[in-house]
Amino acid sequence: MTEKKKVALCIGAGDGIGAGFVRRFAAGGYTTVIGRREPEKSAGLIGEIEAAGGAAQAFSVDARL
Repeated sequence: MTEKKKVALCIGAGDGIGAGFVRRFAAGGYTTVIGRREPEKSAGLIGEIEAAGGAAQAFSVDARL
């Protein structure tokens, strides 16, 4: 049987509450997918998660109405 990966999709994960949300799921073994308007702003957070042994990616997403 194939092992299923846990993934958390985090839309609007900025530098405050969103980053905390991402850190918590990454610490729980989830691959975190970060969606924000300027994904390059997540480089530090991704580096932090990867340094701790986790996995994260950021993509450009504009969820405004």
